[in-house]
Amino acid sequence: MQLPNRPLVFLVLSVFVIVGLIVYVARPVQADTRVADTDVTKETFWDNVAGNDLGSLLASKDIELQVTQGCPYSRKQLEILADYLDKITVVNCDESPDMCGRKGVPAFRNRVTQKEVLGLQNLNELRDKLRGGSL
Repeated sequence: MQLPNRPLVFLVLSVFVIVGLIVYVARPVQADTRVADTDVTKETFWDNVAGNDLGSLLASKDIELQVTQGCPYSRKQLEILADYLDKITVVNCDESPDMCGRKGVPAFRNRVTQKEVLGLQNLNELRDKLRGGSL
C-alpha cells in the first residue's frame, strides 16, 4: 500500500483551514441586544432616583392635556401617556370647547404658568419640556 503524497495532503488541508478562517472572520457579527431592548439608561435611572422622572414631574405641575375624540394625534398621545394619565387632567375639547385653546390638539397646558406646548410629544420630549421650563 502506497502512502499519499504528503505535500499534496498538506496543501489541501492548508487550503481548507484558510478558507475556514476566512469564512469565520467574514461572518456577520450579531450584536448583543439584551441591553438595547430595554428602556433603562443611566439618565433615566438617575432621573428616577432624583425624582425627575416623568411621573414625578407631571405630579408636581398642574398639567392639562387637551384632546378631541376625532383627532388621531390625540388618540396616539393618550396611548403614549397611558401610564401617566392619573397625573394630569385630560380635557375633551369636544365636550368642553370653552376650556380649550384654539391653536390645535393635542396640547399641553400648565394651568399655573399658562404655558402651552402643541403637538404630539413622546415621553422624552415631554420630560425635557417639563424640566426645561417650557411647560
